[in-house]
Amino acid sequence: MRIALLFPGQGAQKMGMGLDFYETFPQVKAIYDDYPLIRDICFKNENDGLSHTLTTQQAILLTSVSMASLLKKHLPIVAMAGLSLGEYSALVCSEALSLEDAMPLIQKRGSLMQEALKDHDSGMSAIISEDLDLIKKIVEEASQFGVCSIANINAPNQVVMCGSKVALDVAKTKLVEAGIRKVIPLRVAGAFHSAYLKEVSQPLKTALQEVSWETSICPIIMNVDALPHTHSFIEPLSAQIYSSVLWMDSLIALEALGVDTLIELGPSSTLSSMIQATCPSVKHYVVNDVLSFEKTLKELL
Repeated sequence: MRIALLFPGQGAQKMGMGLDFYETFPQVKAIYDDYPLIRDICFKNENDGLSHTLTTQQAILLTSVSMASLLKKHLPIVAMAGLSLGEYSALVCSEALSLEDAMPLIQKRGSLMQEALKDHDSGMSAIISEDLDLIKKIVEEASQFGVCSIANINAPNQVVMCGSKVALDVAKTKLVEAGIRKVIPLRVAGAFHSAYLKEVSQPLKTALQEVSWETSICPIIMNVDALPHTHSFIEPLSAQIYSSVLWMDSLIALEALGVDTLIELGPSSTLSSMIQATCPSVKHYVVNDVLSFEKTLKELL
C-alpha cells in the first residue's frame, strides 16, 4: 500500500472544523492552542473570520495540519499534494516548512493577493465539460476583451477560468453557444491564479526567501508543473499565485509514482469529485472528523 495525502484550498472551510479532534486528542489541542485567534475562528467563526480571506486560509491550514499530524503517526506516507492554499499544508506536513513560518507566510500571501485584485472587477467560473481544447480556445478568444485565462484544471470534466468580469461574460456566452451549458460563477474575492497577480509574485518570493526551508520527508507534487519536488520550493510557490493549477495532472502524477491510496484531509470533502473523475481506480478516503479518521485507520492498518 502506497499512501499520499491531499489537502484542500480555500472554500473548504466550515464552522466547527477540527473541534472534535481538539476535544479528543491532546496533540491536536496543543496545536490549536498555540493560535487562539484562529482556533476560535475555526470553532465559533469568531468575528465572522471564516468570511475573510486572510483568517480563513490560516484556519484551513491549521485544521489540515492538525489532522495530518495524527495520521502521520500511524501510516507511512509516500507523497503529498495540495490544491492552491493546500500546497502550504502539504509543505508543513512534509516538514519542508514549519507551521510557525507558514501561518504568517500565508497571511502575507493573502494580503498581497487582495492588494493586487482590489482595483479590478474580476472573478472565476467553473466549467463542467470534457472538451478542454475547446475551453482553451474560447478562453483565449475572450482574453481580447480583458484578462481571461485558465485558473485550474481540476479533473477531466472540470476547469476553472479566471479574469475580468467582462471577459468572463464573453467567454461564458461563447461556451454556451458552443454547447457547454454548465458555466458556474464562483463566490470568490477575485481572479485568483490570474495575470493580475504576477505583479506581487516578487514580493511573495521575497517573503518565501525569509523563512527556513528543509528537504521534505516525501515528494510533493507542485501545482505549477505537476512534478514531484523535495526541495527548491520558492520558485514554484512564487509562480503559483498567477499560474494555472494543474490539479488533474498532479493526481495523475501521484498515480504514476505508484500511489494506490489517497487520503483527503481537511474541513470538508471538496476534492472528492476531482479525485473520483481523475483516478477512479485509486482508493480514496476522506478524513474531516474523528469518526472518519478512526474509520480510515481501521481500514488501512
